[in-house]
Amino acid sequence: DYPALRLKLQQAPRRDPSYNKIVHELNVLSSGIEAGRAELDDVRRKAGEVQGEINAFLTAFDEFNVLMAKGPGFAGKRDLSAEESEFYGWMRRSAEAMEENFRTLSVGEAKRGSHIVVQAAINDRGRASLLVDTGATFTVLSQRAAQALGINPEGSPGSARLHLADGRAVYGQVAILDSVEVAGMTAHRVEAVILPEFEEGLDGLLGMSFLKRFDVRVDPEAGRLILRDMK
Repeated sequence: DYPALRLKLQQAPRRDPSYNKIVHELNVLSSGIEAGRAELDDVRRKAGEVQGEINAFLTAFDEFNVLMAKGPGFAGKRDLSAEESEFYGWMRRSAEAMEENFRTLSVGEAKRGSHIVVQAAINDRGRASLLVDTGATFTVLSQRAAQALGINPEGSPGSARLHLADGRAVYGQVAILDSVEVAGMTAHRVEAVILPEFEEGLDGLLGMSFLKRFDVRVDPEAGRLILRDMK
């Protein structure tokens, strides 16, 4: 309603009795918008905290499985009592059952040197070839790719400074992508930086603004990006 009401205000003469009423309605709407933004920011913060807890849990679960793989004698005992053996078996069965709560996907369409290239669906409008970079804070899109995907950084949250692999520092406009999907794993409201140009044959980088939403592993030898999350 806000844009329509602003247009109505611009068209209303200041001496018109409805002018002050429109100003009041705009102020009420503005307050509601700001309150909504604050609530959304709080939800995003909490979502980030929850994702951090999920990733920590997945890491601990992996460490537990490594320990269990050493066998019943991992605690230094050669022989276990019947009760200990039964408990050890129960732990193994419980860990296997917990695997059903996880979703793991592996993807990798190509390689550039030691880096992996994946195809990402952006805003459900098209796909982009992105170089996986766990050292990049932001996901990056070239200006050409952004235009092809209908992404307009005007009115964006601002600009960001990036350091490229060759040591150069470049500036780009920040854009908020509605969604980024890689191999069935989707993240919403992903921060991206639009750069005037990027490496030939690529549309950009898949950085931590997407990857931090998941438990991430990179297998450079197999050329695979492994994403894991709770179902």
